[in-house]
Amino acid sequence: MENVISKRQITRTDEFLIKHNIMVETRPDMTLEEILAICPFTRKKYEQAKATLERCPFPMELLFKK
Repeated sequence: MENVISKRQITRTDEFLIKHNIMVETRPDMTLEEILAICPFTRKKYEQAKATLERCPFPMELLFKK
């Protein structure tokens, strides 16, 4: 049986995400600082990712490996 999501469920999910500042409306020309200023959830996740990279840096040889 397929998992089908109705348009109504998608709309309710989007409304929840926007209400709780998890998803924000963005424009293509927005900078990271602008997005972080309007979205506390994104700022929190961004800060967590930065802290994780400082603790456990990504090996550069893997980053540039082809």
